[in-house]
Amino acid sequence: NFDDINQTFGHVVANQFLWELGSECKRQMGSEFTFIRMDGLRFLAMPHQIVDPLAASKRIRQVIKWVYEQRGIHIIYPCAIGVLRYPRDGTSLQTLMDRTVLVLQAAKAVPERAYVEFSPDMLNQERTINEINLKLNASVSNGFEGFRIVVQPQVTADGGRIFGGEVLLRWQDQGKPVPPSVFIPVLEQMGLIQPVGRWIIEQSVQLCQRILPIFPEFHLSFNISYLQIMDQGLFPFIRHLLEKTGVPGKNLM
Repeated sequence: NFDDINQTFGHVVANQFLWELGSECKRQMGSEFTFIRMDGLRFLAMPHQIVDPLAASKRIRQVIKWVYEQRGIHIIYPCAIGVLRYPRDGTSLQTLMDRTVLVLQAAKAVPERAYVEFSPDMLNQERTINEINLKLNASVSNGFEGFRIVVQPQVTADGGRIFGGEVLLRWQDQGKPVPPSVFIPVLEQMGLIQPVGRWIIEQSVQLCQRILPIFPEFHLSFNISYLQIMDQGLFPFIRHLLEKTGVPGKNLM
């Protein structure tokens, strides 16, 4: 979360901070490692001989945490560490660099782990995510083709009476359903959750509009991503939708 450092202290101090991180790593471990800054916040630590990755990761983490603390900053997980092994994980420079980026992305997702080691499965996962991203873009561009909503009934505990429902999003690729746990993170990661989220709200309001004449007390709930909350136009959009359809806000959650 180095963006927090940038925003709190400014870019000049943050750049000085990066320089201190690199210098301190080199000062304390330079006889055993060559340290290289790749880009942005990514650094390579290349050992001069075979090392235990757990012990090396622990030392690097301690150095970085120490530099943070000298600035009065206390962070539980000061960095994310990925590990590659040469020649097992690649022999060409380009292959190793590509896989370094990949393993670092995986490591950033679980900063509490000592390190994440590269595996061929990461390549398959990355390829799958990229394919899903392209297909989701196509679905959104084609009028949300392949998307649909389903409603899970909400019932009272005492008598099992239906009093409302929860809207759930479903998506299928070429007729085959894709689990929400797979496609929703991709929607969020690629920024597609904004248009899809508005589509869900629109579908929910229209559904509620059809149900209320029959069941005036019906409550329909839908989920909103935290990324949608950051959209300044979200609440004006909902307000306009309610006014246009005549659906009372009290029937939606």
